Amino acid sequence: MSRDEQGDSAERVLQIKQEVMSYLVQHPDAKDTAAGIMQWWLPAGVRRSSTLAQALEELLHSGWITASSFGGTTVYGLDRTRGEFTGLER
Repeated sequence: MSRDEQGDSAERVLQIKQEVMSYLVQHPDAKDTAAGIMQWWLPAGVRRSSTLAQALEELLHSGWITASSFGGTTVYGLDRTRGEFTGLER
């Protein structure tokens, strides 16, 4: 992967992270699977499953979201213990 492709990929991941967090700020009780997040939370123009998976992993790692498994299905939601969301850094 070239440096330009890496930059584009990082920008897409950041955009999806921002979209997910924007949705959760507006709907703090929302919870959904990755497929549901892609279908309902993200605008059509930013839907990419591999990019979404990376974005969710980064948000989990940074503590902005939580993941719970129920019968083999993972559901994501806002980590309300984190505090107020004010934005993501590049």
